[in-house]
Amino acid sequence: MNRILLVTLFTALVATACNSRAADPETASTAASGTTSAKIAWVPYDDPGEHAFSIEVPQGWNVQGGMYRFGYFDVRGTVDLRSPDGAIILRFDDANIPPYALPGPHKPAEGQLYAKPRQFQMMVERYRDAQSFAETYGKSRFRSVCQNLTPEAGTWKPTMPALVLQMHPQTATEGTVDYTCASSAGPKRASVFVRTSLYPGTNDSSFWVADPVLSALTAPALMPVAQSIMQHILDTFQVNPQWEAYQKQMTQEGVALIGQNFQSFLAQMQAQHQAIYKFLEQAGLRL
Repeated sequence: MNRILLVTLFTALVATACNSRAADPETASTAASGTTSAKIAWVPYDDPGEHAFSIEVPQGWNVQGGMYRFGYFDVRGTVDLRSPDGAIILRFDDANIPPYALPGPHKPAEGQLYAKPRQFQMMVERYRDAQSFAETYGKSRFRSVCQNLTPEAGTWKPTMPALVLQMHPQTATEGTVDYTCASSAGPKRASVFVRTSLYPGTNDSSFWVADPVLSALTAPALMPVAQSIMQHILDTFQVNPQWEAYQKQMTQEGVALIGQNFQSFLAQMQAQHQAIYKFLEQAGLRL
């Protein structure tokens, strides 16, 4: 979904979605643009990659994205939406944002990639509150469109659905930031909402995610419309039960791979020890 970040680490499967609350898209004013009519026709959009989810999107809009797999335990979503006249641009989550591993003695330095082949691609970073993350993300997200970004107090306050709340992270924060934006197409307003969640683990496996990450860019008068459209998309998000079963199978295969790698490591260590003992015996030495 756009943005659902699904991360499974070893024996944990974490799936999140989000909800937001704004003006009703069927009655919102659109005086600044003909983008949204009094009645929006909604059509289904199915994840074309993993067939993980379906949502409803405005008919006639350009919609791209879906689920992207980075490993057995690392699946992320992105859906980009653009109105026919380009007046409203939405992004639901961002697959370029990795899950984050807390710094630890068996990990690379903070800011470095922490990856296990076929398992996950994480970044080592201390937990960040959502407000800080939203401000950093917003500057990166809109810098190619906006000639300048002037931050303002955020107004986007989505209500999290049960799917998010039932995750029970150790720590969760929410942050939002708005920007005024001068662009080649005239004045714009940009908005970002982020929720960050920290999940404790064992044996140095604690991690955190930024999910959901929602962003919108449009004319100032159309921001309530943009957020209400995102709301409908989030409200209609449905996980494909067949994909859910498939992901559980992938998790089991990933855990089995970890076990195989560990057994291979033990076998290599045993072979090395035997070679050392043989060398010492040939040299007439004993341990």
